[in-house]
Amino acid sequence: MHERALIDDGILDENSELELRDAQRIAARGPSDGAIYAAVSQRDLTPEERDGIERAVLAASQQATETPLEQPKAPPPFGQREHDLLLGSIDHVAHDWVDQLQQVRRNSESVEQLVLARAAKVKADITQLYLLGSAAMAEATRGEQVNLKLAEELQKMTEERAS
Repeated sequence: MHERALIDDGILDENSELELRDAQRIAARGPSDGAIYAAVSQRDLTPEERDGIERAVLAASQQATETPLEQPKAPPPFGQREHDLLLGSIDHVAHDWVDQLQQVRRNSESVEQLVLARAAKVKADITQLYLLGSAAMAEATRGEQVNLKLAEELQKMTEERAS
């Protein structure tokens, strides 16, 4: 038997079902009977499938002509109460955001003050280290001068004794 045949309980298989939907879409656009027949006959269908599709297309086209199209109903505009509630909600959200931004600003200012205080302390520590290093170098230079002076004096004394 053909692979696209009706299933035993009368339900179309997946491919036939897709073809049926295509035919229904074509019928919804209102084609002529010749166009329907051409669309159905181009498929590799069994006679049972073709008859089922043609019946479904005819039923869909009859239903489409019998059922008038209804305009969707637009929701009524909202009233003053809803308008006031919306404005109040927006004010509430804006207020919350501004509060959060102010908190962030305060936190940023606190962090800025901490950074400036730590930077000032580091600068003071570096200045103290520089002054201490300069004093140590001055002391080392003075100590070398004292040692040279002592060495010269010792040299003179040893020369005086030797003579």
